[in-house]
Amino acid sequence: MKKYSFPDKFLWGSAFSGPQTEGAFAIDGKTPTIWDHWFKIKKNRFFEGMNVKNDFYHKYETDSKIMGQMGLNGLVYNLDWTRVMLINDSSINMEGIIFYKNVFASLKANNVQIIPILFHWDTPLWAEAYGGWTNRKILDSFRIFCQTMFEQLGKTSDIWYVNDENSTFTLLGYLSDYLPPAKNNTLDTDHKN
Repeated sequence: MKKYSFPDKFLWGSAFSGPQTEGAFAIDGKTPTIWDHWFKIKKNRFFEGMNVKNDFYHKYETDSKIMGQMGLNGLVYNLDWTRVMLINDSSINMEGIIFYKNVFASLKANNVQIIPILFHWDTPLWAEAYGGWTNRKILDSFRIFCQTMFEQLGKTSDIWYVNDENSTFTLLGYLSDYLPPAKNNTLDTDHKN
């Protein structure tokens, strides 16, 4: 039987989403996303208190050590947009930036390569108020968020992703009402150009 070996740079990793695991819903300036709102209005669909019982925000150092001890050397981490951009696209929260710098440093200290993802369905509630992804204005807001993250943390990883699971977000959030923002509309005539 042929023995197979993995390349030296092969990453044994894990993945999670900040909006789903960080907890700290309203700590250090973080503002609500469409998911935070969804957890409140659709409690029966989710584990009770999902967004308040998870606490990577306070336990990231311990969790980073555990990842390293397990032999994980990579983590795909979906960052939380509203931990960095508070009430609009010009309100940068330095506490959120510092949090992510500390998380990235803790992972690196435990030999876990961070692979950040900038968007995992966590549209800020302030952006959803003007139409979210049905309004082209959000592209400017998202560009500013991306630019801020690259300026502040761009050198921490050679691998960055803009977003993930596009089809799930679109199909279940915009063409049905299963996930937020629950547009359930294939012919949305209210969007702005």
